[in-house]
Amino acid sequence: MVKLAPQFAYQKQIASGILEREFHTTEGLTHFLNILDFSGDDENQASFDPTHGFHLEHLKGLGRGSLLTDEERDIYLSKYAHTGLHGPCNWYRTRRENFEDDQLLPTTIIDVPVLYIAAERDRVFSASLAQDMEHFVPQLSRASVDAHHYAHMEKWQDVNRILSAWLHVQFPR
Repeated sequence: MVKLAPQFAYQKQIASGILEREFHTTEGLTHFLNILDFSGDDENQASFDPTHGFHLEHLKGLGRGSLLTDEERDIYLSKYAHTGLHGPCNWYRTRRENFEDDQLLPTTIIDVPVLYIAAERDRVFSASLAQDMEHFVPQLSRASVDAHHYAHMEKWQDVNRILSAWLHVQFPR
């Protein structure tokens, strides 16, 4: 998959176990959350390259982002302190098996209304990945927000506005 879509190379780093080894303490998990909690500033953007992964040397110096409240951040830290990153990283370890399983699925047309909201500044899921979706999803509606990967958190008001408008069109009163 990395040959076809090099922006997915970061998944190899996550599957390798290095993040679990590097960020197993509460302090380490705090550093790790800083990259997930970014608001799109240049400092945090430089800490992650989809074609490589996380630049571990940058993570330890990152400041806190603005997407999570203190309460939300404490919940994440509490859960990850108890379980570590092993579970979330396992999803990336099973990508090949999931891909192989998916090959057994019949090619079908998804013929129900679908809304796709693109994050315009997402460096992993670029617009080109979704360019031919209409072939498989004929009732596709598209929208976009000026956001990074976590658009639903970063620009939640815009996402909710788009979703609400789409639902009103799909299910008029």
